[in-house]
Amino acid sequence: MGSSSEMWTAKVSLPLLAKMIDHSLLHPTMTDTSISDGLAISAKYNVAAAYIKPYSIPQARKALENTTVSICAVVGFPHGNSSTETKVFEATEAIREGAHEIDMVVNIGKVLSR
Repeated sequence: MGSSSEMWTAKVSLPLLAKMIDHSLLHPTMTDTSISDGLAISAKYNVAAAYIKPYSIPQARKALENTTVSICAVVGFPHGNSSTETKVFEATEAIREGAHEIDMVVNIGKVLSR
């Protein structure tokens, strides 16, 4: 490497930047319409992934079918308090429904207790 005053330059385009974004559609008051609007934004900007609750997987599959946006379903959301068996079931079902990725929340209280 060079001196600390050496400048590094990275060329970034909006499409490259968009592929670094995971679009979260997880707010508890989101309606089907607001989720649909969020999925349309995910598709428009071709983000890396749309993060959704498992019940929205069919809606996301339809909205994102001709895009490269991944569907990520959350499991054990938001606090990770579900049992391991429940999380395994949720994850298996989400993949069966069409999710490409799973974001599983750990049991925060258990982690902090160790």
